[in-house]
Amino acid sequence: MIAGFGPGELCVIGFPGDGIPERARWAIVETLAQGVVTLLDAVLLTCDHAGVVRGADLDAIGDGFDVAAVEAGATGLIGDDDLDRIAAALEPGTSVLVLLVEHTWARRIQAALEPSGAEVVATRRLPGAVLDEVAVAAGVPRAASQS
Repeated sequence: MIAGFGPGELCVIGFPGDGIPERARWAIVETLAQGVVTLLDAVLLTCDHAGVVRGADLDAIGDGFDVAAVEAGATGLIGDDDLDRIAAALEPGTSVLVLLVEHTWARRIQAALEPSGAEVVATRRLPGAVLDEVAVAAGVPRAASQS
């Protein structure tokens, strides 16, 4: 087995229109610069008003997306089957940015577990809105906003 990557996640970020919103571009670039996650691959899918879906990889996205600051580590990892399923769900006049990220922060944990035969056996991603609801129900104060 080839080692080196930490756990990965396919993130699909939807938005109206055909351009990546400025705040979204900024937030993605800033998050990647912090090194918490590493971008492995990215594809922008856009569905025009006639329902025709077009795709663009990171090099072709443009739209003010600072490609120099956001270098993908292993392009071509997002599968065509995944992209076909995502594209089929797009509404006309909308787009999605599909990001494959590696949870870089977890590399050290993974490396520490492997020699002892231990492994992470399950993970589950919970959207922020779900965590907000659970926190409110449990009476936990809301986390400070980072904008």
